[in-house]
Amino acid sequence: MTWVIGLTGLHTGAVVAGDVRVTTSVGHAFDGVQKVHLVSQSAAVGFAGSVRLGLRAVADLQRFGHELERTRSVTDFRAIIDQWARRARHAWERDVAAASREKLHLLVVTTWLVEGSTDIEAVLGVPFAQSTAFVLKSPRFNVERLPADRRSVAIGSGQAHARLSAELGSIEEEVDGLLTFEIQPAFVQAGGAASPIRAVLSNVIRDVEPADVSEYLHVAMVKPNASTVVTFDMGGLRMPDVASTEEEWNRLAARHGVADATAAHERPVHTSMLPLGEKRPD
Repeated sequence: MTWVIGLTGLHTGAVVAGDVRVTTSVGHAFDGVQKVHLVSQSAAVGFAGSVRLGLRAVADLQRFGHELERTRSVTDFRAIIDQWARRARHAWERDVAAASREKLHLLVVTTWLVEGSTDIEAVLGVPFAQSTAFVLKSPRFNVERLPADRRSVAIGSGQAHARLSAELGSIEEEVDGLLTFEIQPAFVQAGGAASPIRAVLSNVIRDVEPADVSEYLHVAMVKPNASTVVTFDMGGLRMPDVASTEEEWNRLAARHGVADATAAHERPVHTSMLPLGEKRPD
């Protein structure tokens, strides 16, 4: 069971947030994985579904983003999300086990500077940006674009996801009131727009079963060429050690005695899916 949300339409960019809870095939839940990651200086991704395949997709998106920046000096994912989606679909189809038994949902958020941003920055001290979100779901990984009249989107499953989805409307209504948190230095140093968003998420977490969601959060502040990931916990305790790569997950899963787990409410299985873009040896 999991949830990951994307909130676009902020004055300086966007936000992607997710908890760290994973669930094994026998129902054992523990805090074990970072679901929200930067994939370029101006884009972030969150995932729900198979942990191993999610982390593998994140790594490939990061390689794709770094190559895009190196060859085209571009960090905005709008122009290349369809190309990467085809890459993911082909990799998924090559692995019969993954294609037939696994599930993976991805939420990609990207941002870019608005025209005249330099003039706005001279007045307010921060550049203004536009942002959008895409959802990609296995097995086809068709790109679902956030409608123009929407500012938020959620992926995942379970009670927390259902409760959070019901709250997205109220979260969207607060976007225009977040400007102070985005531009005032004191608020920016304390987490910027992520702080009031965290307060909303805290209310959702308190309303669901403890096993359904973790109190520990990763929040990506997605800004043009200046994105960061920060950690939050609701209980005043330090974020536990969680896996941020497939290699780290393999070690953590071994300690918990599981082949794989899910960052969603689907039955996890061990998979032999190859890294995206890699050919199967003869």
